Amino acid sequence: MTPSTEIQSYDFEAAQIRETGLELATQAEALVIHDDVTDAGAKFVLAIVTKGLKQAKARHDEVKAEPLAKCNAIDAAFNDAYEPFKTAKDTIGKKTGVYHKAKIDADEAARREAERIEREAFVARAKAEAEAAAAVKRGEEPAPAPVQVAPPAVIPVVQAVVKTEAGTVGMVKHRDYKVVDEAKIPRAYWILDTARIAKWYRDGGDVPGCEEEITYSPRTH
Repeated sequence: MTPSTEIQSYDFEAAQIRETGLELATQAEALVIHDDVTDAGAKFVLAIVTKGLKQAKARHDEVKAEPLAKCNAIDAAFNDAYEPFKTAKDTIGKKTGVYHKAKIDADEAARREAERIEREAFVARAKAEAEAAAAVKRGEEPAPAPVQVAPPAVIPVVQAVVKTEAGTVGMVKHRDYKVVDEAKIPRAYWILDTARIAKWYRDGGDVPGCEEEITYSPRTH
């Protein structure tokens, strides 16, 4: 049998604990509370359930303590070994990200400049043609045609994917944000601090826009 399917000694113990839990769950389902006597009986069962669950968890911790300590030691050793790899990956990632963004920005700037030059050339051609047409209409010799201005070459985007024997590395675009004016952020994007409100009510306070809600639950000692 493989280690994942091999029956362990604690499997039998856990199965017995589960059977006890199932019996208590059946009793809980059958409980009907209609007076003080049945309420007291339900609380008696609850005390048994709470004690049994506490014992089961304690046994669970006891059984796994030794292997867990070994796993923690292994994790600590390998987590320490990972650190320089993580540092190298983060460093290279940041540098390539900065370079890639600079190339993208340069390409976009070049594209905008080419469009600007093309627009200006179009306006100049239209103006020259209009002036030539007006000159012909007046019987004058038209001016020579304007020289066509070619837009500058667009800077090619940096290679997005690099294939190597060690693996393939590609660039992924991430959209993030930075807050520049909190006053303009819509209310829907503000997080409601429900934990703080709950604590305030537990301490006896009230919060505008909220309404007190009372519920009861048993507590075992």
